[in-house]
Amino acid sequence: MQYPQRTGSWPPGMAITVDTHAQPLLVLLYVRQAWSLAETLQLPALCPIPDTGCCQRPASVAKPVWERRWLSLWGRAWGWYGPGSIRIPGSLHDRQFVTGLAMAQAERGVAFWSTRFGAEGIDAAGFDAWEMDYLAREGELDFERVEPVLVAAWERGLRGIVELPLSGPYLHRLSDRHLVASSHTLRNEGELAAGLAGWIRGS
Repeated sequence: MQYPQRTGSWPPGMAITVDTHAQPLLVLLYVRQAWSLAETLQLPALCPIPDTGCCQRPASVAKPVWERRWLSLWGRAWGWYGPGSIRIPGSLHDRQFVTGLAMAQAERGVAFWSTRFGAEGIDAAGFDAWEMDYLAREGELDFERVEPVLVAAWERGLRGIVELPLSGPYLHRLSDRHLVASSHTLRNEGELAAGLAGWIRGS
């Protein structure tokens, strides 16, 4: 979704893309929850918390292998938001440089869990119910009250925000062009304004 629908006070040409439905990332978050993977990743709890139903991690592969696979795909999924250097959400130190090729691969769906590993052990109906619950709770985005700091962030290069269904305050500088934010933060004027100010400072 792209904002604006520009108001008169936005500079000509200003636009911010808000990705509210990054499905490859949603699937990865669901799998992580259902299979108890990458639990040291520094991310807030999911909100809403999914009912993982009859999900069961396949025993044919050891848990550490599944975790390495999941972490690798988690990194590749963010290639959609390249090119350039990005900081992987949940990791304090994990940076990667996204090339044009990596972006093209992400666009072709190589970062989809089912494309790489199939659907074994995943409750598809449970995922669909959780996804629908999350989308139903989203609510409208209103950037008018943070307009001055949003304009300032755009003037310093911000072009997109990726929304994730995470609980409580969360805002992560993905790159020099993108932010990652929880649904809660995107709809909380004070948190969003503070996060945008931090992005402008480079933090």
